[in-house]
Amino acid sequence: MGLTGYAIDDLVLQDVVLDAVLDALGTIVEASRDLRPVLVVGAPLRHGSRLFNCAVVVHRGRVLGVAPKTHLPTYREFYDARYYAAPDGTEPDLDLLGEVVPFGTDLLFRATDVPGLVLHAEVCEDMWVPVPPSAHASLGGATVLANLSGSPITVARAEDRRLLVRSASARCLAAYVFAAAGQGESTTDLAWDGQTMVYECGELLGESERFPDGARRTVVDVDLDRLRQERLRQGTFEDNRRASLAPATRTVDLVLDPPAGDIGLRRKVDRFPFVPDDPERLAQDCFEAYNIQVAGLVQRLTAIGQPRVVVGVSGGLDSTHALIVAAKAMDRLGRPRSDILAYTMPGFATGGESKDRATRLATSLGVSFEKLDIRPAAEQLLRDLDHPFAAGERGTPTYDVTFENVQAGLRTDYLFRLANHRGGIVLGTGDLSELALGWCTYGVGDQMSHYTVNSGVPKTLIQHLIRWAVSTDQYDAATDQVLLEIVGAEISPELVPVGEGERPQSTEDAIGPYALADFTLFHVLRRGARPSRIAFLAEHAWADARAGEWPPGYPADERPEYDLPTIRHWLELFCRRFFGFSQFKRSALPNGPKVSAGGALAGAVSGPDADGPRVLVVQFQDDAPVGWLGDWLVEDGATLDVRRLDRGEVPPATLAQHDAVVVLGGYPAAYDDHPDVRTAAEVVRAAAAEEVPTLGICLGHQVAAVALGGTVHRNPLGRQLGVLPVGWSADAADDPLLGPVSGASGVVHWNGDVVETLPDGAVVLARAPRGEVQAARLAPSVWGVQCHPEAHEAITAGWAAAEADEPGAEERAAASAAVADRHDALARGWRPLARALATLAGRRAARRSTP
Repeated sequence: MGLTGYAIDDLVLQDVVLDAVLDALGTIVEASRDLRPVLVVGAPLRHGSRLFNCAVVVHRGRVLGVAPKTHLPTYREFYDARYYAAPDGTEPDLDLLGEVVPFGTDLLFRATDVPGLVLHAEVCEDMWVPVPPSAHASLGGATVLANLSGSPITVARAEDRRLLVRSASARCLAAYVFAAAGQGESTTDLAWDGQTMVYECGELLGESERFPDGARRTVVDVDLDRLRQERLRQGTFEDNRRASLAPATRTVDLVLDPPAGDIGLRRKVDRFPFVPDDPERLAQDCFEAYNIQVAGLVQRLTAIGQPRVVVGVSGGLDSTHALIVAAKAMDRLGRPRSDILAYTMPGFATGGESKDRATRLATSLGVSFEKLDIRPAAEQLLRDLDHPFAAGERGTPTYDVTFENVQAGLRTDYLFRLANHRGGIVLGTGDLSELALGWCTYGVGDQMSHYTVNSGVPKTLIQHLIRWAVSTDQYDAATDQVLLEIVGAEISPELVPVGEGERPQSTEDAIGPYALADFTLFHVLRRGARPSRIAFLAEHAWADARAGEWPPGYPADERPEYDLPTIRHWLELFCRRFFGFSQFKRSALPNGPKVSAGGALAGAVSGPDADGPRVLVVQFQDDAPVGWLGDWLVEDGATLDVRRLDRGEVPPATLAQHDAVVVLGGYPAAYDDHPDVRTAAEVVRAAAAEEVPTLGICLGHQVAAVALGGTVHRNPLGRQLGVLPVGWSADAADDPLLGPVSGASGVVHWNGDVVETLPDGAVVLARAPRGEVQAARLAPSVWGVQCHPEAHEAITAGWAAAEADEPGAEERAAASAAVADRHDALARGWRPLARALATLAGRRAARRSTP
């Protein structure tokens, strides 16, 4: 009732008021003509011989539809039925402002150019009934539920509203937008607080102050992808739709014409999605996680006859937490802690400090404790394997995966045999983060145990669990002291010896910061997010250490920040390990309790088998990544194996385990005698010989041409920059790789060199406007494009910035701006390229996997 006010009682029936409503509504409709937002306006409207309390939906100079209030309260201070009618679904559409517009509670307003945006509107009391109209609307596809509410304020009513809005958003897996009447309403016998709020899936996104002086607004970002994913994952949502007798809905389409590109993000993105920033919420989560772990172990021990617990302790985070969980489980079972058999098993690189911490922790807890030196057995096994370490060789080449896994495997082997010998079960210590990345030794290694308590706990939460145990006095002061020392130590597998003064082996140097890994893990497991989306969110969360909130107790001097290239590097590694490598380890995990709603891996196949096509990506430099093409390939089921030549990452000696190859652009030049160029050329020649589908991009195209017998030179016509037309040849339409994109009219160029002569038998598929070869099939399974189908505006902006001090900077900046302007068209035009490459790769994968 925003146009008249809710508390005007019988005046709402006056013709002069209702005529003025139409005038005011007409003014709003006209004023909206050049506005992008959809407006929802409250107004009393005459329809036939009755008056309805309505939400009027307006967009760009049109009334899209009118949703009347369904439920009319007549209790306490409410007299709605005195003035208004409740719709029964038989009302015809409404003649309003000279047009007939849809009328009813069944209207959904869908933005055709914003996937997932479907609006439904209801009014005030509709929210307070057991099955509101918005519930039916959400089952019909609505994702944003709006409520225009008169709702006078009384003591505690604001919390009631909050409960209802939060509950509706959680049950309907939707965003619920609520606005109550405020300043300007009559205060004859009621008061108004102007409360507004937006909830999404039960989480508060934003709210305005109550009892404001003047107008207020709540502006938030709603995550439509999240809503879609939640409904996809919670299958009972769709089951409920099928089983319910919900009325049919009608859809009114609109075009929003949203802005292109990155317009910023108002939404809070948690750095640590597994670790709440709020101290009370964190304490509650730690209480629940810790007790889930303890209760799980108590039940397992009870069910299998109360065996002893055998656990290896290293003095690191994971084994420490597993040990204190086991101690608490024994306390609850009324058993002595001496029934826990803890073993420290020093190897070739075990540090004195970690060994000391493990010893002091076991002593303070009162568990049975022994030291078992695995080095003699490891040396014997290395001799039996004829490993160079056994011959006295030392250094990096000697400390290989065999050297590391001999130690890890022996530790687990001893624990299992000790469990046999002492009547116990082996308690696993590996956490969710390690298991997701496959950072464990398979089989007889730390991947295996009889039961595990940490497999549902991410690494970033474990340190907070230990701190919580200390802060809540779960153990004595001596134990607390050791626990705090362990929390502050660097994470290391301690498998590779280091010299005096050298930095110990670091897990995070190998697999990346656990903070980024857990961020990615949450958005993969819980949200099913695309890599490009994860990178976008991670940049907003991690780019500035000074911005946003940190979990309680996080040291101020240890707060890192990560730029987009760093985020992308570790995200690519995560994807390679999680999707392309480690599922076989996760498929064989022992039982363990699920702890976090963000996901679990133990006891179930929670990730995909690594049976999709594997694509080798050869990358020359940091600022020339696989870009869009990589995101699209992953979406199409491929696994990327990115080898960074500039970082010394060597491509595989054979392509037997790869199904396609992409060689990217960058520097040096294809005609330079540079080791990276030689390496890439060897990959191309091998791919051509083995008929592996291969795509060379820019420099990759030039290297492929030279590798197969062509030549490259500096373009005598000058550099090609920006978005240029594509001159497709007659052969392009039927080409298996480039045929699907032969309708693309423009593509990104950023090159100074071009192919001068093509290899024998090559087929030109496109030429640039000045005649240069733009795309070619260089061999039956090898293609090259002189353009950059993988490059979006973030990549070209980086290229322009890198040469900002060089001549031609303005031209390059303009070229990058042109890429941004053509963002959507470029994405649409070149997206099919990835699907075509994934299809070719999939055929090879099928042949490769056939016995």
